[in-house]
Amino acid sequence: MKTGAMIQLLSFEMGLACNLAHLHPRCPNSLGSDRYAGLPRTHLLSDEWIINTLSLFYDDHDFRGWVGFSFYNEPTLAQDRLFALVSKLKLVAPKVKFMLTTNGTKLSDDVSPFGVFDWMGVTDYGGAEQPDPEKLEALRAIIGVGRTVDKEPRGLFVSKGRLDKRMRGAGPDRSNVACVYPFQDFAIDAFGNCHLCCFDWRGQVHIGNVIIDGVSACLARWEEIVRSISGSRMTEEAPEACKHCWMTHFQRLAVLDSAARKNAKAWLNEVHK
Repeated sequence: MKTGAMIQLLSFEMGLACNLAHLHPRCPNSLGSDRYAGLPRTHLLSDEWIINTLSLFYDDHDFRGWVGFSFYNEPTLAQDRLFALVSKLKLVAPKVKFMLTTNGTKLSDDVSPFGVFDWMGVTDYGGAEQPDPEKLEALRAIIGVGRTVDKEPRGLFVSKGRLDKRMRGAGPDRSNVACVYPFQDFAIDAFGNCHLCCFDWRGQVHIGNVIIDGVSACLARWEEIVRSISGSRMTEEAPEACKHCWMTHFQRLAVLDSAARKNAKAWLNEVHK
C-alpha cells in the first residue's frame, strides 16, 4: 500500500497571514515569522508548487483524500487566488475532495464561488469577529447544511472558536500512549515544510520540505515517524516532541475520508501485529 492512500487530509498553508492574529496570543500565527524558527524559509509555496505537490501525491502515492488550504493562516485573505487554484487542482486530482477552514470574517459579498468546496468549517470567535449571519445562510444554500454522508462531512459547519494550550511547550513523558493523529492531516506550511500534525506547529519533528527534499522523501520520513508513535506505545525512536506532547487523546482514527481510514487501519494492523 502506498503511503498517500492512508492520509485523509493534505493541507497547504496558502500564505502567512491571519487577520485575527493580533487578537489571539494563544495562536502560533501571533508569533509572526518566529513560528518558522529553525525551518527552511528559502521559497514560499507558490501555486505551481502546490499543484506539483498534489499531482505527485495523487499520481505517485495514491492520495485520494481531502485537500485543504489552512494551517495557521486565513485562506480567505486571497480569495481570487484560492478559487483559481482549486480549479487547477481539480484537473490534476479529479477524485479528491476540497475543504476550507476559515474564521469567516473576510467572506466576499458574493459567496457563490465557495461552491467549489465540499465542506466548509467556519470558526466563530464571536463579538466583533462574528461572521456575517446572512453570508453563512447564503453559503448553506450553496454547499448545504453541515451533515455527514457515508460518515464523512459535507456542507457548512459553524463552530465556536476555542484556543487551546498548544503553545505551552513540552509536557510530561506520555510515550506509553500511542498517537494516530498524523493520518488525519499531512500539513505543509507556507515555505513547503511538512508538519507531522498541527500541534507540531514549530516543525520540531523533522519530516522535510517538499520543495527542497521532494514529496517521496518526505512521505518516507513521515511513514517512518508514524510507525514509531502509532503502536500500543511509542518506541525509543519516536520523536521527543511526540513523547512530550500534551495531546494524549488521539488513539483512534478520525473519520474524515473513509477509504483512507480503512487503508490506515489495515496498515496499522499489519505493522503492529
